[in-house]
Amino acid sequence: MMNRVENHVEPIEIRGRAKKKSLSKGMLSSLEGAAQGIRVRISRFQCESDERDSIADKLTVRDDALNATLTALKEQIEELKGELTIYKVVLSHGMLAFGPKQYKMDVPKLEKFKGERSAKEVDNFLWVMG
Repeated sequence: MMNRVENHVEPIEIRGRAKKKSLSKGMLSSLEGAAQGIRVRISRFQCESDERDSIADKLTVRDDALNATLTALKEQIEELKGELTIYKVVLSHGMLAFGPKQYKMDVPKLEKFKGERSAKEVDNFLWVMG
């Protein structure tokens, strides 16, 4: 019997205030759905923003460490340049002090002087030296 009744039920046309209430409820539910979507997007945005801030902080720390290392290296380079200048000066003065390379000369030993020397011996000695 219920089936017969349900088949004969006609949709009721809503007029006036009832129609406005049903439209308002529909708009309200769609606005609530949109608001919920916005809340989800805001939550995602905050998570992404926090992640970006964390990455930026890590990069700042690395940048500071890199700058400190760079400063230390620059100081070390300046120190090494100073040492190099000193070594160049010492080397150039050392080369001037030593002058040309000294070669060994073979000089014959004189015999023990016996009180007299002949001119021929002196001449031979000078000849060997020259």
